[in-house]
Amino acid sequence: MAEMNDPILFKINQKKMKLKQINASSVELEKDIQTLVENNLEEIFGISFLASEYRIDNNNRIDTLGIDIDYGAPVIIEYKRNRSGYKNAVNQGLLYIDLLKEHKEEFKKLVTNELSKDDAENIEWDNATLLCIAYDFNKFDKNAVERTKDRDDECFIELIKYKKYSDMISFEVVSKNHQSENTLQKKHE
Repeated sequence: MAEMNDPILFKINQKKMKLKQINASSVELEKDIQTLVENNLEEIFGISFLASEYRIDNNNRIDTLGIDIDYGAPVIIEYKRNRSGYKNAVNQGLLYIDLLKEHKEEFKKLVTNELSKDDAENIEWDNATLLCIAYDFNKFDKNAVERTKDRDDECFIELIKYKKYSDMISFEVVSKNHQSENTLQKKHE
């Protein structure tokens, strides 16, 4: 059953001119949404893929690490399969942004190896971005992002809700802490 604000999709039977509702679901495993997004990062968000499960230090691992094609900004993506599995991804991602800024030289080496030396020399640290992708977000997640709007944290944050419909998927930005166009708008104008 669709949630209150979710679109309701129907499959059309052209012969009978009948509709059949397609129910939204989450992916089976968190790794499933991660793999799907990583394989299509440029198509969905305009982000160049750099690494999966990137170990930033001995205790912390970033789900997906990329770089914004247009702005040259580091992009950290954290995934949660569903709302019940969504535990502090915003706080976790903010820690990763701070750690990435502390390890700028390692990040530059990664960008040089995966893209080019020119890209590595032109990284826009002030536009670092955190994308949290989950089946849904609770009011605490949205509030955490809202609370960062008036602060100069040098970090863009977007909460992106996904819904899987049979062999289709949708992405929707449900909260962001900046006035710029969101990553989905930028790519799909």
